[in-house]
Amino acid sequence: MDRCFYCKGTLKEKSVNFDLRWGDSLVLFENVPALVCQQCGEKYFSGETSQRMKDMAKKAAKKELKGREVCVPVLSY
Repeated sequence: MDRCFYCKGTLKEKSVNFDLRWGDSLVLFENVPALVCQQCGEKYFSGETSQRMKDMAKKAAKKELKGREVCVPVLSY
């Protein structure tokens, strides 16, 4: 894939941050390899990367995998 599905912009390989919700848990991933659209910012992950993030988020939600924790505000609109 060399063009964005949505805007047809050019994709470039980058390391990105990505958040994934698993049940009631929010997991933040840093330095994830992705293709990023230079026009709209859409991120594309390989199947292997997506599966690995899902597996890691599932383990983190069960407290089987622990990483650095950060505190974030939760606001009600």
